[in-house]
Order: sequence, then C-alpha cells, then structure tokens
Amino acid sequence: MRSEAARRLARVVPYPEDDYLLLLGRLVYAVGYLEWSVLGELPSAQIERLAGQTTGALGSSLAGRPTLRKVADSALREWIRKGGKELQEVAPKRDMVLHARPATDPDERQRLYRWHPRREESEWITDELLNQILADICDRLRRLGDPPAVGPEPE
Repeated sequence: MRSEAARRLARVVPYPEDDYLLLLGRLVYAVGYLEWSVLGELPSAQIERLAGQTTGALGSSLAGRPTLRKVADSALREWIRKGGKELQEVAPKRDMVLHARPATDPDERQRLYRWHPRREESEWITDELLNQILADICDRLRRLGDPPAVGPEPE
C-alpha cells in the first residue's frame, strides 16, 4: 500500500515499471552489501575512517597497504584485499547506473540513460544490463566467500 506522499510523487515523476525499479533497488542494496561485507571486518576505528567513501575509493583503500597493515591476521588481510579489488571492479558499473538520467527509450518506456558527450558514449540502462550487473555482484560475493575465522583484533 502506497503512502499519500508516494501517490503525490507518482503523479509528478514518470516512474518506470515497478519491476525495473525493483532491479535498481536490488543493485543499490547489493553494492552496499558487498561494501559492508568487507568493511565490517575491519576494526571499528578504521570503519569510522572509511565509512562514507565512494565504492571505488573504498575499494582502493581496502586493497591498499596502509589500511591492511592494521589487520594482524594474514588470511583476513588477504581476504579484505580481495574484497577491495572486487569493489574496485564493481564501482564503474555502479557509477554507470547511478549517474544515469531518466529518459524515454525507443519503446516509449521510462529508463535510465547514461550519456558521456565528451567521450561520445551512451548506453541505456536496460533490465538485461541490470540483471547482468546483479549476477556479477553475486558471483563476486560467492568467489569472495566468508571471511576467515580469526580471533578478536586489538583496536
């Protein structure tokens, strides 16, 4: 059941179909899940320092030596480094979707459209593309697996 505010907004914003919006929401959530899966394994002082970074910056920080030096367990350090690399690879796909703008596609549906005039690139954010990106994120999470079991680390 929609709230009154949602009903008013729907009269102003020409939303795409709910199935498309669901894919967009799942993509946003999946990227956040991947971020926290890795970030959450760090000591809380490091989490506070890194929280709020973009996906790409977070990936670079987690894959870099300064952040990893503070992780005592070598297996966990390697797992976090791999997670950082996964985030670095997901970031451009996430950015492509989240920096796209609403437009009407050739089939007269509302979709996101990514346009880079200086690079002479453009791309429709289709259902198929969103499903591909979601499958890619799930594959990355499966490959990364669970973090290794280690004892508590000092802060």
